[in-house]
Amino acid sequence: MFSMSAFGVQYVQNLREEAAANEARMQQEAAAAAARAAAAAAQAAQAARIALLPPFEDRAMVHFVPRPYPRPVSEWQRNEKAFYEKTLLNGKFDVLVVPYQVWGWAVDRATRSLMTAELAMGMAQSQKVKIPDPYLVAKALGEGQRQLKQEDVYKLADALGVKRIVWGYAGHDRKGKMSVAVLTQDYTGTARDGARWPGPVVTKKFEGISLDDDIPAVQAYESLLPEILKAVGADAASPVFAQTQSKLEMAALPQSPLGLMASTGNPAQDAYVFLLYSALTPANTERAKEMFAEKALLALLSLSPASPEYRALRARAYMALGLRMAAIKQLGAPQTDEERGLLAALNGNLPEVRAMAAREKNPLKKLIQKLDENRIAAAYGVITAKKSMADVAALKLPGEIWPFVVTRAFVDWDVWVQYDNASLKMLLDYELPVKGHSLEDMVRGSSALGDPAKIQAIANLSVLHHGRHFIDANVARLCCEFMVNQPGPLDYLALLQETGNDNLMRYINFLSYVQGTPAKAIVFANSIDASYKGYPYYAMERSKVEARLAVSGGGSEKAALDKAYRENAFNAYYWEQGQSLVANRAQEQFHADGKPYYGYHDNLYYTDIPYRPYYWTWADGGNPDTNVSNDEAAFRNATTEIQTLAQLAYHYGLYPHKGQVSELMKSIAGRFTGSPRRNELLVVEALERGDGASAQALLRENIKLSPAYWASYDALGKLLIESGDVNAAARVFHAYEGFKKGSEESRVGIANNAYEAGSYFYWTGHFDLAVPLYKIAASQRTGAAGEMTADVRLKLLAGDLNAAMAGTLTRAQRYNQSYAYRDYLGMLHASGHSKEAWEGFKVLVKETKEPQIWESALVGHHIAGLSEAEMVAWAQQSEFKGMGQANNAAAIYLVRFTTTDRIPSAGLATVIDAMDQQWWKVPQLPSVIPSDSAILNNAPEKRRVKSVHAYFVGAYRAIKLKEFAAAKSIFDEAATIYDFSGRSAYSPYSPYFPYLPYYAYAAAKVGDASGVEKILGNFKKLDQRFDYFLAKAVLAGAAGKKDEALQLLQRALHSRPHTDKRAMLTQYTFGEIAGLVAEMTGSSKITALALDWARKSQKFEPWQSWPYALEAKLIKNPAERKQAVAMTFYLDPKSESLSAFDKAEIEAAVKAFGKSNPLLELTPQVVKKGAI
Repeated sequence: MFSMSAFGVQYVQNLREEAAANEARMQQEAAAAAARAAAAAAQAAQAARIALLPPFEDRAMVHFVPRPYPRPVSEWQRNEKAFYEKTLLNGKFDVLVVPYQVWGWAVDRATRSLMTAELAMGMAQSQKVKIPDPYLVAKALGEGQRQLKQEDVYKLADALGVKRIVWGYAGHDRKGKMSVAVLTQDYTGTARDGARWPGPVVTKKFEGISLDDDIPAVQAYESLLPEILKAVGADAASPVFAQTQSKLEMAALPQSPLGLMASTGNPAQDAYVFLLYSALTPANTERAKEMFAEKALLALLSLSPASPEYRALRARAYMALGLRMAAIKQLGAPQTDEERGLLAALNGNLPEVRAMAAREKNPLKKLIQKLDENRIAAAYGVITAKKSMADVAALKLPGEIWPFVVTRAFVDWDVWVQYDNASLKMLLDYELPVKGHSLEDMVRGSSALGDPAKIQAIANLSVLHHGRHFIDANVARLCCEFMVNQPGPLDYLALLQETGNDNLMRYINFLSYVQGTPAKAIVFANSIDASYKGYPYYAMERSKVEARLAVSGGGSEKAALDKAYRENAFNAYYWEQGQSLVANRAQEQFHADGKPYYGYHDNLYYTDIPYRPYYWTWADGGNPDTNVSNDEAAFRNATTEIQTLAQLAYHYGLYPHKGQVSELMKSIAGRFTGSPRRNELLVVEALERGDGASAQALLRENIKLSPAYWASYDALGKLLIESGDVNAAARVFHAYEGFKKGSEESRVGIANNAYEAGSYFYWTGHFDLAVPLYKIAASQRTGAAGEMTADVRLKLLAGDLNAAMAGTLTRAQRYNQSYAYRDYLGMLHASGHSKEAWEGFKVLVKETKEPQIWESALVGHHIAGLSEAEMVAWAQQSEFKGMGQANNAAAIYLVRFTTTDRIPSAGLATVIDAMDQQWWKVPQLPSVIPSDSAILNNAPEKRRVKSVHAYFVGAYRAIKLKEFAAAKSIFDEAATIYDFSGRSAYSPYSPYFPYLPYYAYAAAKVGDASGVEKILGNFKKLDQRFDYFLAKAVLAGAAGKKDEALQLLQRALHSRPHTDKRAMLTQYTFGEIAGLVAEMTGSSKITALALDWARKSQKFEPWQSWPYALEAKLIKNPAERKQAVAMTFYLDPKSESLSAFDKAEIEAAVKAFGKSNPLLELTPQVVKKGAI
């Protein structure tokens, strides 16, 4: 099954939520500010200490790796080292060229590897000495390692019997200057025992070498190579390597990729082959992609710059190594279609890449360019796996092996597409056979086991083992060839082996995330653990599975999984030894919950160059100068990574003196063309100006250009809903190509997209518009979460509560979703099974910090009729202490209980203040600081301030008692401390907005709304949403502007968020404020709106009491009022709203309608505590 990989919805609230996540991360800026202040005092001492350290220090590893981290050795690399050392022992060599190591701040592993290979090639050519393949040496000593153990080098040197060791070190000073050092040591000993050689080490340093975006480290190094060779005793000419003019003369592809391995003596063709292999290699096996790009540059050392394809080849190799600006500089003004297509690829200009690829006639070049086109389209989310496969078929590749290998590369982006290693092993058996080790031999030998699972496990590992067997079988030849600049069988083997590795790693992810079965994923991971333990990619994927299992685990099992996933994530991050996709995802996983598992530490690799555009840019404790500098570097190197533009624009918005967003947006002319997200970012800019019409036009343009891109329909539909044009939004959603017959979209994608669209209407009460979309989702029969939820909601709307409850439980158990468990527990309470519901609640609140579970407690406590004193005692139980994302879940819930159809007591604010997260005011900072912020350690003038929730409880009580002046006074005091209109870099997404409508109400009743109006005037355009519109509606109502108040209430309804971390249910807030405005204005239309909302809320949450209470308060029809009173009394006998009815009226209502209560007809499947 295939699905389109959307690039991610980035518009309006989604971008703001992303920004809010960045702000949360930027809280570390505050912590780091304190750390930097302390560091400044010790800076001189630190500088003195550095001066005393060994001359070739890797500063990032010394200063950024947290001290408690044990720096474990990777078992994978230990095994690799042993195997390749054994391989090299079959040869005889004169000189060992040690891989370049980091000196100071790092140049990346690809640059160091290329430096090593060029030095080895130069020495082998000029000195006529035998030197082992530097790529095999790297594997024997630890591929990609930033620094090596000297004992390992001497051990290998003695084992190989070399007479000389050449060491290389390289790094930069973070000021545009590179340093290189080469050290030579001759063997003068008498015993080959692996000990340190006794002879002198001769050192030559080259410092102050200029670098910039146009002149990367590798280019600067090549210009210096003749001098470096002289330093190691070689008499090198300039240029070091003999160069010939040549061009790609291949008129047709051979029958298989193996045919590209034949030596032709044509460096241009060799470079093209290496670049093709790089493009065919899976994205996550990044080191292999780099190696092939490096070898393309090595091939180009023998190609004359006068050759017609030289510029394109060198620029393409630079692009593959993440050197975008250098590649553009190399191209200059494009002279050929190939160069124009390459420049378009460097700029992420999809239409131009597509046009140039269509015009290319050479089959090898065309294949590379189509790989560019597919990669960019996948990055932009505008292609399906089916289309990728069709594009491969259209190439009419020869034989059977080309289509297999190329199709695998074309769909590498789609997590739904899975490949079994058995097929790859059969290919290896045909192309690179090893006698006695074919898949047939292996299966025949294992068939006696009679265990299909064991046979499958053997097939899974067969590709990895084939590589070992092939090298062993051909070791006499493979150990000793020095052909790093010409394609050979080891290169083809590397491509297929890395594909096999990726097949297994992506299957772990498929089981855990795509299928939602982490238990199956960990079983599969365990089956390959013995072979892949210590492999960074495997450690990262395993960490993600363990994290998912930890959510559903309990007790010691949960603690063990929490520990395991964090350790595996950080190990993967550390073992990668530099910026990489795996390192980036591993650090994201490690930091997912924000806990400082190894204590505070910095971004390990942010000082490495070049800066990878996908790599996280937060560093230096959140120092704005560093963050923006990293953002700029990532943006300059970005080809398709448009998120770098969003991130840089966000930081320019925060720090305008660093750069102007308007100028940044102008700078992308010709870049990211064809990416729908490009227009989405322009949409945000338009909305920030308040230009909704332009925003809608941009999204319609996106739909026209990329009709299969769901995110544009989603964004435009949401804009239309929020503007109140729900019918137009429905038309937009139904125009989506994925919902039409014959769509290429996956059924899972269709189900989830239709569910998402339907939910916008469902939660705003437009059930007639939600139902058709939910029916599309429910009809896909895939078992997707969206499909299941849509089916449940259709049943709720149809009044089939039993079926809805059963479906909710199935969804909760399959996907472990807190929203589903919230609804299921609410139904359990409402159906009279509170005992079982509370058992489930106690299990779930210990397993997750997600806030949704707490909403179900409101149902149970209302039905039980608990008093406020009983509720305080319940919330103060020790088992609830520290629960929730801010460790204050119990306090938040107590606010919710005491303000949902209740009047809080006079002393409750003090109780809330004691239970809630503590906040502090620091004079030099614009916002309050939470108690867990490290900045408080160095803030002597700090003072603790009252919790905003405590303020609200006091003010809300005063409002309910009609003491409006007192309520306003409390809000006025809170507003001097808390920012009611925005966010800041020192606080997460503002929790203060929800209370603003009540502040407006109290101020309006007193007749002095100037303070509230000032706050509302400070709201940015994009923050003018639910709470803003409610507050404005209150003020309009108080001013007698009934129609305006009605319109503002409708806008609030159409931008209502989920409750999530808020104290008050947003659905209750809307109903209560609408009711207050109706009472204030006497408007029948507003009363009708509030009443309609109460009735619709009964449909989607029939287990909550407040909608019935609101209906009872507003309805005029006596019979309907009696039914509402009866339902309120059943669900909340202590409802404050019921105080408006005398006892006889309540008893009569219960007698008349109590037996017709639909909740009493529920016959739930009660799940025992252990099964939750």
